[in-house]
This record gives sequence, structure tokens and C-alpha cells, in this order.
Amino acid sequence: VGDKQLVVGNDKLAAGISVTNPFGLGVEWKDDFPGRFISRNVILESFYISPVLAYKISPKFSVGVGIDVVISKITLERNVTLFGSTGSVGYEVGEATLKGTSDPAIGFSLSAMYKGDKLGAGFLYRHSVENKFKDGDATFNIFDNLSVPNAGAIASQLLQAQKLSTAITYPNFFSVGAYYEFTPKFGAEVDYMWFNWSVFDEIALEFEDARLNQTIPENYENSWQIRIGAHYEATDKLSLRAGYIYDKTPQPIESVSPLLPDNTRNDYSLGFGYNFGKYQLDAGYMFVDIGDRSTVEDGVGKNHNNFNGTYTSQANLFYASFGITF
Repeated sequence: VGDKQLVVGNDKLAAGISVTNPFGLGVEWKDDFPGRFISRNVILESFYISPVLAYKISPKFSVGVGIDVVISKITLERNVTLFGSTGSVGYEVGEATLKGTSDPAIGFSLSAMYKGDKLGAGFLYRHSVENKFKDGDATFNIFDNLSVPNAGAIASQLLQAQKLSTAITYPNFFSVGAYYEFTPKFGAEVDYMWFNWSVFDEIALEFEDARLNQTIPENYENSWQIRIGAHYEATDKLSLRAGYIYDKTPQPIESVSPLLPDNTRNDYSLGFGYNFGKYQLDAGYMFVDIGDRSTVEDGVGKNHNNFNGTYTSQANLFYASFGITF
């Protein structure tokens, strides 16, 4: 997730704008992966363009309001099967690529902040938005030399390039946090975030040829995060930082699949900041421990595609930024 922001203002009123990608997804599998008929590659990007205004009511208390202009891009690549039956995947005939860019959607945010001598506290609410994809593109590649008689001809007649539409709803969420300066050199913060993921109940793919229509059930549940961070000013120029996040997954066991094998996460981070004159360098590392997530419970497979197994995931994230004060 990356972001950029710009802030201008005076002693009481400030305006700014940011570009963030708070809800993103990228999962790619090898071409011969057994679950390739569900997903072989998926990329989702949600761009929140957010102009905001902040007003300082008193020397210690400020409020803010913002507008979110949200645009999403999605790519889904998977293999296509035909002639399947209940409990059977079917016969693999080709590949499908679905791409689209949504229409802009409008949301809003509200915030407040208290900043005392040692204690600080903040609140943020961001409203839910629905991105609609009305003019996506579906293209197909039919395999050569299919062994089933007439399979290629049937697939070519059915799987023709066409338009499709869908929609993705992003959750509303709120965050509350508190910071305390224990000493002039050491401070720590604790945040709680709650997400209304229950709005994400399904993905309906609607093609020009209604025979290809599909609904992917998701049935997400509301979830939450706990975030803890601390910094130590080692010198006038060097700041050391560390953090931890407990991120409860909203994904029920039935929806765990190659499209997104999510799990409750433990995130650990280290970083530093260094000032030299008007220049600022920041860098850090985060280890994301997603762990093991199985779709089998009490010996029974729960995945709605009957594609069951255990997923093991982790991520190593690095970041760096360089700033100049004018």
C-alpha cells in the first residue's frame, strides 16, 4: 500500500489531499496449479483520492472532514472448464482474462484529534463505497488439440470476447487511538480499528452472454485490528521505531480459495528515521505472518467450490521515503 499527500494551511485551517490504496489484492499461482480454474492470477487496486479540511477549534483539539473519490482496477485470469457436473470440475478447454476499471464512487471521512502535553488521542471514520464496473472486458483463449471431440468448437462458440459488469463494495470503518509520551525521548501508541466487512457478501459477474454469468459467494464477517507502535529518539537526528499489528480476518472458511486465501495475521515491523538539515530519510521492514489456513474442518471440506486444502503464507515488506523541507 502506497500513499502520497500534500498539506497547506494557516494556524487554524488546513487543507490537504492524499492518494492511498487501502484495499488491495494480488495473488498469482503457477500455470499448472490445481486450483487454476478458480484463479490463476488476480490483481485488485483501489485508489482513494481524498481532499480534506481540518480546523483547530482550540490549541489542543482539531476536527477534520474529507471527500473520497474512489476508483478501482481489477484483473482476473483463470482457466475455463466445460462439461462439469456436481462435484466435478469438468474438462479444461482454455483460459479467461477479465479486466475492468470502475466508475468513480464518492464517499466521505470524519476525524478528530486531541493533542495534550504528553497525551494524544484521535478518531477516524471512513464511509463505505461501492465501485461499479459497467464496461469490463472478457477475452478467452481456447486450447489447441483438445482430446474431447468437438470440445474446441463448442468452447469457441460459447467463449467469445465480450463485455461484462460487476461491483465491489468496500467497508466503512472507524479507528480510535491514543499516544503517550513517557519521556522526552520515548513514546508509544495503541490503535483499535473496526471494519464493516459484512457488506462484502458476493461478487456477481454478469456477461453479455447470460449463460456465462457467475456469482462468487464471499459472506465476509466484521473484523478488527489492534495496532501498537513505539519510537525512541536515540539522538537529535536518529529515531528508532517498532510496531505490532493483530489483524483478525473477515473471511469465513467457505470463502478461502486460490482467489484469496486469507487468515488472521500477525505483523511485526522495525524502522528508523534520520534528519540531516532539511532532509529526512525514513526506512523500515515488516514481516507479515499469515500462517496456515485450512478449508477442512472436523474432517469435512468447507470450500464452496469443493477445492479444499491448507494454505501457508507470509510476506516481507520493505519501505523507504525521502523528504525535503522547504
